Amino acid sequence: MFGALVKMAAWFGHEAGNSEGGRSIEVPFIYLKREPRHSQEGSMRPIIHCFGVVLLAVLLSTASLAKTCTTVGGAILTNLGGFGLIDGSPTTLGVATGDLRGGLGVQILSASPDFTTITVQHHWVTDDGETLNFDQATAHGAFVATELLAITDYKVHLSGGTGRFANATGDMSAIGEVDFSTGHAILRYSGTVCYGGSN
Repeated sequence: MFGALVKMAAWFGHEAGNSEGGRSIEVPFIYLKREPRHSQEGSMRPIIHCFGVVLLAVLLSTASLAKTCTTVGGAILTNLGGFGLIDGSPTTLGVATGDLRGGLGVQILSASPDFTTITVQHHWVTDDGETLNFDQATAHGAFVATELLAITDYKVHLSGGTGRFANATGDMSAIGEVDFSTGHAILRYSGTVCYGGSN
């Protein structure tokens, strides 16, 4: 195709030179310039660069939103009736050891007639002053002696808080005993907490 156009342009110039009674008519010759391959490749470089920048930004954004999960564990020691009544509900007050060590109180919201199923609300602050927000939880147990309740099924869900726990979620379970004759309770908790990447 390219060769045919060149021949046509040359023939046209020759015919024009022989017309008008032998007078030469100058006809500008048309040069067809093919774009070098390297220039085409160069024009693609800015596009490839922009695509790479966008891809990197997406990857970094995804990484920043990723959660980091870790196992946690420790013990809870509280005294029944720790800080009086809240809206008519009894409470406990004590401390937590281990990965979530700090102070906590538990509000007893309701209980079954035999007191083997207890619904509670935790109020928890770590040693660093961070608040942990827990959903309402229900503890199930059985009396193994007079006024001694064994907690056999106690699951709690963490749904945020402050500081490192602002976007944290977690699920834990606990087992232990409550001695109603002394007002002492001790539990062992374990589970997983996932911290938000933006914290």
